[in-house]
Amino acid sequence: MRIVNHRITTILLTAIIMATAASGQSTGTVKGILTDPAGKSAPGAVVILTNEGTDQRLQTVTTPGGAYAFTFFSPGKYRFAAELTGFRTIARKVTVDIAGTVTIDAVFELGQTATEVQVVSETQQVDSSTSAVGLVVEQKLVEALPLSSRNFTQILSLSPGVNASVANAGSLGRNSVNISANGSRPYDNSLVLNGLVAENPMSQGFDDDVDKGGVPIPSPDALMEFKVVTALYDAETGRQGGAVINVVTKSGTNRFHGSLYDYLRNDDLNANDFFRNATSQSRGVLKQNQFGGTIGGPIIKDKLFFFFAYQGTKQVNGVSSFSTASTFLPALTNDRSAAALGRIFAGKKGVQGGVAVAADGSNINPVALALLSARLPGGQYVVPTPQIIQPNHSGFSTYSIGARFTEQQYVGDLDYQINPANRLAIKTFYSHDPWTIPFSTSAGDNVPGFGENDDKVNWNHTAILTSTINPRIVNELRLGYARNYIAQLPIEPLSGHR
Repeated sequence: MRIVNHRITTILLTAIIMATAASGQSTGTVKGILTDPAGKSAPGAVVILTNEGTDQRLQTVTTPGGAYAFTFFSPGKYRFAAELTGFRTIARKVTVDIAGTVTIDAVFELGQTATEVQVVSETQQVDSSTSAVGLVVEQKLVEALPLSSRNFTQILSLSPGVNASVANAGSLGRNSVNISANGSRPYDNSLVLNGLVAENPMSQGFDDDVDKGGVPIPSPDALMEFKVVTALYDAETGRQGGAVINVVTKSGTNRFHGSLYDYLRNDDLNANDFFRNATSQSRGVLKQNQFGGTIGGPIIKDKLFFFFAYQGTKQVNGVSSFSTASTFLPALTNDRSAAALGRIFAGKKGVQGGVAVAADGSNINPVALALLSARLPGGQYVVPTPQIIQPNHSGFSTYSIGARFTEQQYVGDLDYQINPANRLAIKTFYSHDPWTIPFSTSAGDNVPGFGENDDKVNWNHTAILTSTINPRIVNELRLGYARNYIAQLPIEPLSGHR
């Protein structure tokens, strides 16, 4: 089975910059009203917003009513400055969160322009400019909390109004966690990556089990921050009835920075499963290695920046639901001759009745005999010999076979200040996730040898051009491409002719 989903998105946004300007899906807004000491509006004041990491500047002037607004810029730390002839310069430091709005209403003081009135201001806890309810989670928190597979979806439930099951540390693959926001169904949520919708119609949420393609899951080292908006979001972000998970990956700055990491899990300290203990089987293997690194910095100082992140994952998992199976089997032995089968099943009939098995096995159907004698390439029987023969002469077995999961993930970013009025950002995400599963979920097999090989790929690419037409009009053009691919190929060890 092969399933491919394509999505090409074009969004053209034109915003008239006024005191009521709204923020973009993954961008921030700084706005406010400036007045003089008498409480009158301060028109014509020059307002400058400077990114502390890249020194890129945004500049506007206040309206006749003293209002100003900056929209469509990346979240981060900024320096705010307002200048008006005959008054002291107003200077502040602000932190703008993803899809956040910071309101700075300030009063000019009489004095020389060179004199600054500086106040350090953080984003307010209650944003009165919007009715949306949500929580911003920064990268430091993602890195500090224990995540069994370095997957940010495992902490989405930190947001108010969000419920989720506890992540199973023994799951195969990325172990994404579905959430329910304010009682809505898990597949009512929407994922926005770098400003454009990145959800997978096949996943119906964050579920990336074996039969689904999953959604993009950037590594914690590539995440800048994410925001879970659970209620009362506007039409700009809302498309479904659940939460909107807004994710932004990192960008480069004027300073080179990078990281290297290697995370290892091992089964040496794990306890054995109850049923495996009951059949005297050793504990299942669980080994996971996640490694990678990041690098970012300037290509041209103050003008062109880059960021790149890579993460590789290798996992051998014999404890997940895709790796273990228990089954009741006929009370077979390793002797599959007609005479041996006759001794075991003499006088027994099928579930639907029929002729009883002869004591010497002479009336056993040759096709059934061939099937019971068939072996897999490794030498074991297709219908395995039970590990335990129970008092009622039925067999019971439990199996743990290491499923394999690997991932190659790449995150890239390129930011270019074309000129003071135009900025271009290109962000890309790619992951390739092959799985090898010993027990096919699509066929419902519970004996070894009939697994499947799955192949999953996620592409998500975004280009954003932000143009300042004049101090009151900003145009943002977004182009996006998303592709989700999954192929499920069953392992068929037997072949024959009718």
